[in-house]
Amino acid sequence: GKADGVVSVSPAAASTGVVSGTGGAGGAGGSGDTLIIATTVKQPIDPSTLKGFGVVDTTESSLRITGQHLQKLEDLHARRSGSKSPSNLTFKADLFCLLERYRSIKGGGFQAAMPGTAFEVLREDFGAAFECFASPLNCRYGSFCSAFPDTDGPFGSVGSFFSFHPLRGSFQANPPFVPTMIGDMCSHMTSLLVAAEAAGEALAFVIVVGASGSLKSSPAWTQLTTGADTSAGSAARFVKHHLVVRLQDHRYKEGNQHMKKSGKKRGQGERMSSCDTSVLFWQTTAASQQWPVNDDKLARLQAAFRH
Repeated sequence: GKADGVVSVSPAAASTGVVSGTGGAGGAGGSGDTLIIATTVKQPIDPSTLKGFGVVDTTESSLRITGQHLQKLEDLHARRSGSKSPSNLTFKADLFCLLERYRSIKGGGFQAAMPGTAFEVLREDFGAAFECFASPLNCRYGSFCSAFPDTDGPFGSVGSFFSFHPLRGSFQANPPFVPTMIGDMCSHMTSLLVAAEAAGEALAFVIVVGASGSLKSSPAWTQLTTGADTSAGSAARFVKHHLVVRLQDHRYKEGNQHMKKSGKKRGQGERMSSCDTSVLFWQTTAASQQWPVNDDKLARLQAAFRH
């Protein structure tokens, strides 16, 4: 029989996307228990019924999520869909696709997040309450940009940052620490800031990146720290400050935190940063007046990374 918290996909359901099973621990949400989503396909699918689509021959797939994160995803899904039933089949199908997608890309470091105390300082002191690079698994707020709108959309993603065109507001950006992506990010931000400056709007980005050796030796590092030579022109006038958080002074939340129970022990569910972290403030003139960067705020942010 089925254990509580197990959702199964039958061979017939595999081709229709219909998920069946008990809610179990899903209803409890914040209990701290781990939900296991298991799929088993024991019969081959007739290729002639797939109308040109490829066939993935899978015998078993088990996906794990903590009760705390399950509750979070239920809330995000309900906010987007208007349905607050954890037994809802659409939620179960969306949850399975989400977890399978992020398991497939692996690399917990790519999904690591800042400590919650740092998020709070950015919101309180710099007005940043939206993430330009996040996922439903590590997001802080109900709306965010992410890499996979197809799986993340049902949980609050508004799509890729590179398709996002705000004219005003303050935004946090913690992209994958990949030079080519950071270079593209700088170019997109430059275009947005130029448009906002021309309109007299307050637009700001707080950019958080790991200052690794590979990044610092790339052209993207110059673009990021000086605003020079982006494909959209120079952003030098928008770069207001560069804060460095030293390697030994901070940690990040684990990228696979949704599979691990959080404990009370300091550092549990976290990883030491592998390099210094740079925090860059890019702002239009109006934004620098609305959210000024000063020594007191920077000290609060530096301290928040240590907690």
